[in-house]
Amino acid sequence: MDKTEGTQNFDPLRTWREWYQKSEKQWSDALSCILGNDQFAQTTGKYVQEAMHLHRMFTESMAQYLAALNLPSRTDITALSDRVGELEDTVAGLQVEVRHVRRSLAEHDGAAQADGVPVRPKRTKQPHTCETN
Repeated sequence: MDKTEGTQNFDPLRTWREWYQKSEKQWSDALSCILGNDQFAQTTGKYVQEAMHLHRMFTESMAQYLAALNLPSRTDITALSDRVGELEDTVAGLQVEVRHVRRSLAEHDGAAQADGVPVRPKRTKQPHTCETN
């Protein structure tokens, strides 16, 4: 057999695919066995509960520490961010309303000028009256 004939039949991707499939099956079987164990599930559940309790205690103590230093906590920053977002939404809504009012005023002024009526602002200043006793 010639060296070139042996290398022509070699497919590295096929070899890698076979290795991957075998490895995946072995890992899947091993993890299924471990995760299917009740003792493992109970131990993991207890660990998660303890981790959550520790996280809650750390968060509360950090919030108290930051409050003592007169610094905002993550909760304060998040609440402030939400309030700023609401203000931005309100301002955007007001901008849209102002555009609509300007457009309708421009249409009204255009219609009044087309009729030949000069557009003048309303008189708001009242004449000064002197009262004599």
